Amino acid sequence: MDKIRCDLSIADIKVRIFSDRALPIQDNLKNFCADFESADVVYITLAVNNPDDYIPADAKRVYDGAGMTVFESDGRIYHRYFYGGELSVLDVESRTIYLNATRPINIQRSLSLETEILDFDGIFMHASLIKVGDKGVIFSAPSGVGKSTQAALWEKHRGARVLNGDRAAVRFVNGKWFAYGSPWAGSSGIYVNDSVDLSAIVFLGQSKENEIKKLGGAAAFGAMMKGGIFPYWSKAKMSRVCAVTEQLLSQIPVYELKCRPDESAVETLERFI
Repeated sequence: MDKIRCDLSIADIKVRIFSDRALPIQDNLKNFCADFESADVVYITLAVNNPDDYIPADAKRVYDGAGMTVFESDGRIYHRYFYGGELSVLDVESRTIYLNATRPINIQRSLSLETEILDFDGIFMHASLIKVGDKGVIFSAPSGVGKSTQAALWEKHRGARVLNGDRAAVRFVNGKWFAYGSPWAGSSGIYVNDSVDLSAIVFLGQSKENEIKKLGGAAAFGAMMKGGIFPYWSKAKMSRVCAVTEQLLSQIPVYELKCRPDESAVETLERFI
């Protein structure tokens, strides 16, 4: 059977998807469409009656997250995604995605880039990303704390460009750390296919007064573990996460900023970056 092909460049990783039916491209993926000869990662999608049939009956549940469950059988990993009534199953080893034939395709929800990026010296973070001049700054915090607010303040008061509002990628390429916008942006609706030299990672907290301190050692590592989007179900993959994170922390400063939701927070941080 002839297969339809879709090529995407996400964090400068060349992702190719073959499908046995038309692949609608969601708005947030359109800027990430690319044209290349050879791919770094190749996925295959297949339309089936029931994606759950492709998880072995003896598989053990090893992780539960928002909209995602991970199963393991004989050392093989399966991701089960369920969002808004849409079910898909990813066989991680073969990179085969089983989609419900009776439902619209939303391929972005079935890609396992948080795992793939580890092979390219990178990680994904639950964070907003701004580009101010030639510097990239990542703001990380739990939902509702103020990632988008701080990014918007830098855009308003310092002319920064917001590259992503919820999930940024970080990679070590040719001896330097770069931060990337991604197609996944939560409710922010901001997903720009661009990169910037990473200058700082800032973990946010709310406060009536602005206070900033540089984090190091266990404090910085612990903050990264909370702010990252990692494959916690795999000891081998988490070992790789730790190695990448330790290298990142040895070269990029990390700050804790407790701040107000106004320009004074920008003024406090810019003295350090």
